[in-house]
Amino acid sequence: MAVICLTSPIKGRDTLLLARDLYQVMKKKQQYWIRPLKKADEINLIQKLGEVDWDIPGHRQLSDISQANDIIAWSQALGLINEKRNTWTPLGSVLSKIIEQNQKEAFLGKANLPNPLRLTLKQKIFFLYNILLKEGDFIIRFVKCFPRGKFSASDITEAFYNTWRDISESLLSSREYKYINEGRELSRSLKGLKGSSVYLRAISKLENLTDLGILGRADERKYEYTVDIDKLDAINEVSMDILSNKPEFQEDNWRTFLESKFFSTASRIFAIKGLENPTPSDIIRCTLDSYSKLAGGLGLCRIDELSLLTGIQSMSSDRPLIVEQKKVRDIIYEMNKQYRKLVSLHVDMLGNISYIKIDSQLLGKLSGIRPPNNISRLKQIN
Repeated sequence: MAVICLTSPIKGRDTLLLARDLYQVMKKKQQYWIRPLKKADEINLIQKLGEVDWDIPGHRQLSDISQANDIIAWSQALGLINEKRNTWTPLGSVLSKIIEQNQKEAFLGKANLPNPLRLTLKQKIFFLYNILLKEGDFIIRFVKCFPRGKFSASDITEAFYNTWRDISESLLSSREYKYINEGRELSRSLKGLKGSSVYLRAISKLENLTDLGILGRADERKYEYTVDIDKLDAINEVSMDILSNKPEFQEDNWRTFLESKFFSTASRIFAIKGLENPTPSDIIRCTLDSYSKLAGGLGLCRIDELSLLTGIQSMSSDRPLIVEQKKVRDIIYEMNKQYRKLVSLHVDMLGNISYIKIDSQLLGKLSGIRPPNNISRLKQIN
């Protein structure tokens, strides 16, 4: 999230300069947020600093600028910032809207606390979505290998390697060149891995799941973890919707899941008891609230961003609602049919409908909220 705070949607940044700024921020303040490597140092550090808010294990401290470069590369791989200019992507734009003000002040201002590295519920939902979007094939296979009790990173290193090997073999079994080529590239990268690098990469994945609360830390200094059975079972159920012998089918399965089932699954993982069939009025209200946060100076808003942010905000509100992205899209199209030019849809450079613009006066009236007259169609969405 610090990377998002240090970048913008428009102004590009040189990677080396961005890494330098990120490293300087973390070097100055990480002692307030990240536990010291040695337990013996804890008391002395508390006496020196006063109040601390440790939530991150000591091995994640930054000790040189190359680690800051790694964080930027990870942000690019997750699709949060553009690889060429380090500006926000659509996903990065959504993340920027759910970073709390006190987190921004801790990263960029004089404040040291609270710990901005501790994820809020909104941020956990976002990163779960992002990880499944980018690495879902790996994650749903990898978690199946977790023991039901306490385990260490070294216990799971072989499973980490075998999971990637299985994915490679699945891709190579396809008849489509796209997937065969991906399988070959993955197979080549696996051949270059050594024991220590596999171990470190396994720790990275385990830490991501720990940040989300799917795993617990039994002993952070020994890289030992515990499993939340209910959360693990919820993720394991995803594999029933996704896994197929044909990679091309899995791609379609993921698209359907993320559009129509992600938020109901996330509600189980994060133990949120939300209303599963919200009314059209509820969905419109949540959609307009998200639109007001995302719309640019011309009033245009990406439908992908709007659908995702609406789902996140709806599920983390005081009265949680389970609003899948497909329902948001359907509502948008019905509003366009009802209000015509006042709720206009716009295409991207490829001619695909990708943006929405809502007339400012209509936006004020609808924030009331009253659903469109064509309520029968909207009810069918549920």
